[in-house]
Amino acid sequence: MSRMPVHGQSGQSKAAIPKRIRLLGILAASIFTIIMPGIYIAISIISIHENLETEATLTARSIGKIVQSRPELWEFEIVRLKELISDSSLHEEAHEEEIRTASGSGKLVIKTETTIPRPVMSASAPFFDTGQLAGSLIIRHTIRPQLLTTALLAIFCSFLGTLFYKTFCTYPIRQLEETMAALQRAHEEMEQQVAERTEALSRANDELRIKIDEHQRMEDELRESEERFKDISLSMADWIWESDQNGKYTYCSGKIDAILGYSSEQIIGKTPFDLMTADEVERVSPIFQEIFAAKKPIIDVQNWALHKNGTKVCLVTNGKPLLDKSGALLGYRGVDRDITKRMHAETALRESEERYRTLFVSASDAILTLAPPSWLFTSGNPATIKMFEAGDEAAFTKLGPWDVSPEFQPDGRPSSEKASEMIQRAMTKGSNYFEWTHRRHGGESFHATVLFSRMEIDGQAILQATVRDISVQKALEADLRKSYDDLTNLQAQLIQTSKLAAIGELAAGIAHELNQPLMILRSKNQLIQRRLQKETLTPEYIGEAIEMVDRNTKRMMNIINHLRAFSRQSGQTEQTRELVQLNKVIDDCFLMIGEQLRLRDIQIKKEFDPDLPKIKADGNQLEQVFLNLLANARDAVVERREKCEEKESYQAEIAIHTAMSDDRSHIVVLLSDNGCGIPPGMEITLFDPFVTSKEVGKGTGLGLSISYGIIQKHGGQIRVAKSSPEGTTFSVELPVS
Repeated sequence: MSRMPVHGQSGQSKAAIPKRIRLLGILAASIFTIIMPGIYIAISIISIHENLETEATLTARSIGKIVQSRPELWEFEIVRLKELISDSSLHEEAHEEEIRTASGSGKLVIKTETTIPRPVMSASAPFFDTGQLAGSLIIRHTIRPQLLTTALLAIFCSFLGTLFYKTFCTYPIRQLEETMAALQRAHEEMEQQVAERTEALSRANDELRIKIDEHQRMEDELRESEERFKDISLSMADWIWESDQNGKYTYCSGKIDAILGYSSEQIIGKTPFDLMTADEVERVSPIFQEIFAAKKPIIDVQNWALHKNGTKVCLVTNGKPLLDKSGALLGYRGVDRDITKRMHAETALRESEERYRTLFVSASDAILTLAPPSWLFTSGNPATIKMFEAGDEAAFTKLGPWDVSPEFQPDGRPSSEKASEMIQRAMTKGSNYFEWTHRRHGGESFHATVLFSRMEIDGQAILQATVRDISVQKALEADLRKSYDDLTNLQAQLIQTSKLAAIGELAAGIAHELNQPLMILRSKNQLIQRRLQKETLTPEYIGEAIEMVDRNTKRMMNIINHLRAFSRQSGQTEQTRELVQLNKVIDDCFLMIGEQLRLRDIQIKKEFDPDLPKIKADGNQLEQVFLNLLANARDAVVERREKCEEKESYQAEIAIHTAMSDDRSHIVVLLSDNGCGIPPGMEITLFDPFVTSKEVGKGTGLGLSISYGIIQKHGGQIRVAKSSPEGTTFSVELPVS
């Protein structure tokens, strides 16, 4: 079979084929007219029998290729060659005897042998395949006729050649041309169909490519969706699940571990009821059965599951049914959310609301609310109605703060103006606590404390007010204030009495302190008189005498002035305090008690820190404190001396030490003695009023109590630092200004 010509070669083939066919026709006619008779005559002469041997040789361009590339067409070519031999032979039937092929030469040979009925001759003709010249067909018949038969056959062949040319060359050529034209048209139509099919195939290929791209895009989107679902599943706190139509889990996300403590593998194959108590199964089983039977979505079904550790976990379940094409239930897909904390919070809130409601109803204080913009009351508990004598809550909610207040507050400001200010301050700061004068419906005014608290309800900021009637408290405060003033006055009197008692107790010592410089002055005066009588008074002596008189008179003036200042009523307010040097305050005490200590042979040791800062204090009161401590130390060492068996070897001592505290925030004064000490157990009550360790008649029991009050008012502390039969140490701490 020949190849179909490619596009662009059809015009050339159409012009070339008829010319080739004409030449082949002329050649065939010549063969029948001249060559064939001669060959036939020669064959007839040498033939010795009347058997016919026919050999047909087909030389075709495509045979070699067919043999090599398309074996399935081989049988087709053989059958067609047989038909050609039968048509070209004068035999009624040709029988195949031998098939010979020459691979590569493109030849196919068929030989037949039969009885010749009449004279024939050899002939050749071109071979066409699908309208194109494919090769040549040569048929040779070998016979042995008689000479006459041969001559007649030669004449007949000449006539036959002429007739063949006319009949089998000229007419077939015209038919062949028409056939070629038809074939050309068919070829062009085929090319058109091929082009159309190629274009259709191209379009189909483009559509297929688009579908492939779309499929790839859908696969990418599906992959992204799966990744997104996976990320959401891993990141969300909810438990994602799938179950079959029997409620058994077929899929479970990893969040089940955080919610119930199980792994996904442990949950697969279980039902929700396997994770519940029997009571919970009995409660929720009808709910789930109804949903499954109706194939309805699961919407916010609350249920309690058991954690792996045995604790209860509240879950809210949501899911949608999975149905096949026929509507049959395949299962459910959904999520469970752990709302245990929310349930506990709701329970706590509900309990809190119940407690608040109970408190609201049963509270003795008035609890009420007011809201903007009018700031009228919106609610009030029974105590509110009773406190303001409002009748009922409906009547009370028509009022505002200014309606339950007098026209003016105690500071003279209008109640309406000040109430607006208090409300605004509470809204700004969140709360506001203040005292207020209210008025009952009957017109009676009363004192109250008010606490405004800002809160939000349904997104609106309101105020809750707690009002407490403090009329009784105010009356008690007035009585207490009067009692305090009386006690303060009494304390001042006691302090003054204590001072006077101390002065009385120290009177002998003070008299001696004054008597000594007076004796010196008197002696000096007598000496001056004698010198005047003897006229031996010199200016130098007069100068020395004047200096001595001046020194002793100043000493007496200091004692008298200090005694006058000490006996004066001390101020009781912090505004009367001044900056004082504590070392000097302690030294001044010895102006009144120093002579007594010297007369009793009591040794004084002072260790003062010279760099002590000044403190803001009432120096007169502090002097009274240290004077009391020195007097107690004096009595303690005297008592021990009297009780001591070896009186001559005992040396009474009082030591005073001043220094700064470690953090330099206080001045510390330590006053020690080696007296008889404080009786055991008395350290706790030693600073209480009328408590004394002295014998009856020797002490009032107010000295240390007054001293304790003075130090407390100065922000300090006085205490017994150490006490034993070998002596006592008092510690006084005063803050640095």
